[in-house]
Amino acid sequence: MSKHHTPPSGLSVWLGLKDNVFTQQKTVRFGDASAVNSGRFYSILTVVVLLAAWGIASALGMLESFYWPSVDATITRMSKLLSAGFRNVAFWDHIGISVFRVLAGVLLGASWASL
Repeated sequence: MSKHHTPPSGLSVWLGLKDNVFTQQKTVRFGDASAVNSGRFYSILTVVVLLAAWGIASALGMLESFYWPSVDATITRMSKLLSAGFRNVAFWDHIGISVFRVLAGVLLGASWASL
């Protein structure tokens, strides 16, 4: 008699809880990130636990709000920043200028290095 083996669900593989044929390969090249079972579940769980600890500590008054604002205050400020911008300039304009500066620096550095 043969057992019928059902493959693991895509979600359990993505979360790193189960392996499929691709993630069970034994021989990999150095730097092959696709062969690493990352355990996303534990990464997500860590973020959730840290956010919960932050929320509980700020609700109990264990954190001074000047240095560690509450989760609610941070989310409120972030949504205001995304909608209204910063210093009367849209948030995405700030992002665009920052990306331009990075790319300009890389291009200038690469051109200087090629001389």
